[in-house]
Amino acid sequence: MMRFPSSIRGRLLLLGLVPLVGGGALVAVQVGVESRERLAQTREDVQARALAVGSLAGEVLQGTEEVARLLSGHRYLLDRNAEGCARLLRDMVAVLAHVAELEVQSRDGSFGCSTWDGPGAARVPFVREEARQSGAGLPVQIPTPEGDAKWVVPVEHVGEEGVGRAYLRTLHLTGLLASVATGEGEVLSLADTTGVAIARSPEQELWVGRDLLATGVPVPPEGAAGVFEGLGADGRERIWGFVRIEGSPWLLLAGSPSDAVAAAGRAAAVRGALLAVLLFGLFGAVLLGGSRFLQRAMTRLEAGASEARRRRGVRVPEEGPEEVAALGRALNRTLEARDQAEQELAEALERHELVLQASRDMFWDWNPVDEVLVTNEALRHFLGGQLAGARSPFQWFVRIPEPDRTRVRKSLDEALERGGSIWVEEYPMADAEGGKVRILDRGYVVRNEEGEPVRMVGVMSDVTEARRRSDEVRRTKDRYESIVRNAPFAVFLCTESGEVIERNPALDKMLGPPVDEVAIPLRAPDFFVNPTQFQKLCREARERGVIIGREARWKKSDGTEIFVRLTLSTFDEGGDLRLEVLAEDVTDRRRMGEQVRHSQKMEAVGRLAGGVAHDFNNLLTVISGESRVLLNLATFDEDTTESLEAILEAGERGTMLTQQLLAFSRRQVANLDPVDLNLVVTRVDRMLSRLIGENITLVLELAEGLPAVVGDQGELEQVVMNLALNARDAMPRGGRIHIRTGRRTITDRELELHPGLEAGTYGTLSVGDEGAGIDPAIVSRIFEPFFTTKAVGKGTGLGLSIVYGIVSRLGGVTEVETAPGEGTTLHLFLPAAAGGVAVRPRPQESPSRGRGGVGRIVVVEDEAGVRRMALRILERAGYEVESFEHPSDALERFSDPAFRADLLLTDVRMPGMNGNELVDRVRKLRASLPVIYMSGYPEEAAIADRILAADADFIPKPFNPDVLLDAIRHMLNATAGTGGGTT
Repeated sequence: MMRFPSSIRGRLLLLGLVPLVGGGALVAVQVGVESRERLAQTREDVQARALAVGSLAGEVLQGTEEVARLLSGHRYLLDRNAEGCARLLRDMVAVLAHVAELEVQSRDGSFGCSTWDGPGAARVPFVREEARQSGAGLPVQIPTPEGDAKWVVPVEHVGEEGVGRAYLRTLHLTGLLASVATGEGEVLSLADTTGVAIARSPEQELWVGRDLLATGVPVPPEGAAGVFEGLGADGRERIWGFVRIEGSPWLLLAGSPSDAVAAAGRAAAVRGALLAVLLFGLFGAVLLGGSRFLQRAMTRLEAGASEARRRRGVRVPEEGPEEVAALGRALNRTLEARDQAEQELAEALERHELVLQASRDMFWDWNPVDEVLVTNEALRHFLGGQLAGARSPFQWFVRIPEPDRTRVRKSLDEALERGGSIWVEEYPMADAEGGKVRILDRGYVVRNEEGEPVRMVGVMSDVTEARRRSDEVRRTKDRYESIVRNAPFAVFLCTESGEVIERNPALDKMLGPPVDEVAIPLRAPDFFVNPTQFQKLCREARERGVIIGREARWKKSDGTEIFVRLTLSTFDEGGDLRLEVLAEDVTDRRRMGEQVRHSQKMEAVGRLAGGVAHDFNNLLTVISGESRVLLNLATFDEDTTESLEAILEAGERGTMLTQQLLAFSRRQVANLDPVDLNLVVTRVDRMLSRLIGENITLVLELAEGLPAVVGDQGELEQVVMNLALNARDAMPRGGRIHIRTGRRTITDRELELHPGLEAGTYGTLSVGDEGAGIDPAIVSRIFEPFFTTKAVGKGTGLGLSIVYGIVSRLGGVTEVETAPGEGTTLHLFLPAAAGGVAVRPRPQESPSRGRGGVGRIVVVEDEAGVRRMALRILERAGYEVESFEHPSDALERFSDPAFRADLLLTDVRMPGMNGNELVDRVRKLRASLPVIYMSGYPEEAAIADRILAADADFIPKPFNPDVLLDAIRHMLNATAGTGGGTT
């Protein structure tokens, strides 16, 4: 077969040689020549058409290969980001009209993603197998989600990291073929090297995928391009122009019917033989110029297309014949669309990548129709195990405990059915390791035109820590509110001007409820006795930030004043200063502090008194004892008797003063028994009548049925004496002293009126005068030791202090009722004895002279005066007496077996050896010897029960002769039946 030049220029030059054959031969063989010319023209046309369309098809194929190459090395393949990868592929398919599907896979096959979705997902293995069997660039028919099929051409690129596949739409190629104008019976086919049709125009659907060679189409000759004749797939004889597309297994065939060419040639030859001869020269020249012009335009177009394949932004020239220029414009539009799509795709990928990197949330995309669920890596890691491949959110609901699981299921069902688009739920859930977390799940429902849900996109957030913090804040707030609400001290919040915004119940309890809070808002300055003090505190708190422990005087709603201890702090609230105030009522504490300080003063005086009590008691023992001995021994003249009685009275007053001093240190021995207050008053009545004077009237108001009180008879008599004498001194011009006894039951509601008392029954003793009253400025000091308003020599300042000390020691309370010009009354509250019967004091025996004493008494006393007095009293009473100054001398005497003694009378505190040690050592020699201890130290009286053993007694100093003789007689009588006494 004759070979023709492949270029347009060559063909045109060949046609130009026809006139040289000769005009004669042209006429003779006009029909044949015209046919050959028509055939040649047809061959040139189909060849040109094949070249032009083949170039376009090659551009499309190379663009598709570029997409596959881009996918084979994309970052999502490296990151194994399936969600991002799938979204990228879908976005690319939406932009690239000539691409049907995209797929990317790692080299090792461990990771891959594609745009396959819906029921067609099952075709992926089939398509891959078809692609492997047919090779890249061969057509494959795939089913669509609509149930039909579509033809695609897989284009694959194998990179270093993975494999990218782009499935080219054959319909797009067919559209490209159809854009080229063809006549009746002319076809354009795109096939592979094996003859399988990839695209065809017309009748794409009949021939794509079919083996053209099997239908009779001959195999094209070797070479990159050419023309040949042969049957078409429909059995019609055609002239074929072909071009093998560079870098691909594709072959473009442009066919024109041979019979049409022959018929047209014959007719044209007959009609235009003569005209052809005449115009051939001119036609040849024009044809030669046009061929050159066309060749240059096509060359530039081809060069531009080749450059555009290599670099983005390059455009092909839009020049030359209109067809060539139109082809250039079409190519440029394709290139612009490609560049824009690639730019938008890159930006979308970057934004998507940044969002995924910045967020720790768990994303899910669910197709409820096809039960397809796409999740990000964070959610898959959270779900773990089999749930990582869940196909719907309902599958991971199994990790939600009941009853929350049922609630969340119902909520999601309602969100899908009710027609809304937003779904939000919070629920507890177990993670992959079994830990308990709190999840906030938010979803958006996408619906079709009928309102049916076709897609739901959601994000899950782990809010465990946030909820824990919010719960802790709530619990802290509740605890704080509970503490403030139940606090015993007042807490309130106010503005800088003092308007109270919030307060706790303790404030109303402290000040009393407001009269009309609605009409008259509470203001902090009104709490203060001096309202300006609030403003001063507010300014100071604003400067310092906080004030702690500042005391102030407040007034209650009933006008009563109280002392409060304030703590103030400031804070800013929306640009306004707020003041937080804590107020504690310290009125009772201040009162108790005063009492403590008062007790400390009295204790100091008591320690001083206790230090001299022993020596003072020894002196009083001699003074009182010797005076009584003289009065008992003989009858003296009136002056001598009065002198002795004066000495005796002074001794008794000294004894009373000593007892008063000892009351401060609480060293005085108190015999606490149930005592009858009425009896206490009646016992001192006669003595008081003699002491208060003739211008004072003593008025007794003794109640009946009094409870016995716990106390010491002697101490309570001393209390009555001190109060009565103090009342007498308050009325120098005379008047009446009222002494009242009574019974009082204190309830819980009355405790605030009587600080220091507990609820219960009390015996009361009140002593009042009609004097001038006490100045309010000094009322708080009247119980202080040595505090007195009397002239020098008129009082010691101990009377009321002693009363206060005795009553406090007995658990009672002393209250003062006084007013200037209205006199003063002191009320004593003494706790009632629990079921006790008042002990009546034993009447004192009258002193007897010359009692007959029998027995030998050993006296051990380091004080000479006391020793001599005891010796004379005992000898005059008839006892045989032996006295010793030092305990060691007495012990030496007892060591003599021949020494006889019936009783040992010993002092407790002596130098070298105390009385207790002496008795212990004597008892080793005389086990049953009766012993009587005597001491002027109050401490010995306080521990008498511990130092006294069997056959022992104790008498305190000072004592009178009758007390000493009674004690000795009692001890000797008690031991007479037991063989007491030793020889």
